[in-house]
Formats: sequence, C-alpha cells, structure tokens
Amino acid sequence: MSLPRRMALAFQRSSLLPYGLRRMILRFCGLAVEQGVCIEAGGRFACPKISIGAASYVNLDLLVDGLAPVAIGRNVRIGPGVKILTGTHEITADPKGRASRVAVHRAVRIGDGVWLGANVVVLPGVTVAEGCVVAAGAVVARSTEANGLYAGVPARRMRDLEDAGGDEEGRPGG
Repeated sequence: MSLPRRMALAFQRSSLLPYGLRRMILRFCGLAVEQGVCIEAGGRFACPKISIGAASYVNLDLLVDGLAPVAIGRNVRIGPGVKILTGTHEITADPKGRASRVAVHRAVRIGDGVWLGANVVVLPGVTVAEGCVVAAGAVVARSTEANGLYAGVPARRMRDLEDAGGDEEGRPGG
C-alpha cells in the first residue's frame, strides 16, 4: 500500500473526524464502505480487502487485519474493541516452534443484521450468519447458523433468536 494511503488510514483513526469524512478517507484507501455507515474513532484496517454494508455501525477500536477479504453485511452493529482476524499459522510438529512460518489467510464474512458485542474476536475463515448476536468477550472460532445467540470461548449457540422478518433495509416486517 502506498505511503499516502497508509497515512490516510492512520489519520482516519482520529476522534476529531466526523463520520462522513472518515467514510471518504476509507473509500480513498480502497475500502468498500456503503452509505450510512458510521465508524467511530480508532478503527485499524490493514488493507483494502474490506467491505462494510449500508446502515452498519462500528464502535471504537475495531481491528480488521484484512489479509484476506472481510465482508461486513448491512445493518451490522459492532461493539467496541472487536477484532476480526483473517491471518493465522498452521500448527507444526516441531516442539521448538509450533507455529508454521508460513501464514495462512482465510476470508471472514459477517452477515446482515449481526450484532457483535464488545471485545468479540472473530477468527480466520469464519462466517457469522445473518441475524446472529455474539455476546461480549466471545471468540468465534467456527461459522455460526442464522438467528442464534452465541457466547463463550469458543462461542457456542446458547439459544435461537426469533426471526421477525423485515424488509431489505432491516426494518421490521408488518
């Protein structure tokens, strides 16, 4: 990534920027950020392989390593301190160094209408299905099924959530 883009990514973390200007800077850096997205200060986006759907809200200090593509759906709520990771290492048989030196990158997808609570960690290769709620502090190590409440380390489905329906803008159905 070019120096001007790296500088812009660093600048967009400022708490002095309004949402609209932060969106413009992220778009300049190559991220696909749709209209109506609100991103609070402190977000760290490692590269432009990231898309954020319309009407989504990102709270303080999101970290997205972006080594592989990350797709965040529409009407998603992301709590403070969330980490979305796409890079990892395979475990080796060598007891002197268990992490392979070769990095592995796996895409992450966050479905429409998802709510990630504070300090959630989403690991590489995971899809958080639409309509899920992930409780604060959970570590999502495996893909989820739609409309579930997930909690714990590793995150497990605690219960089903009602599917109230709705239109494509996320408004409740009649």
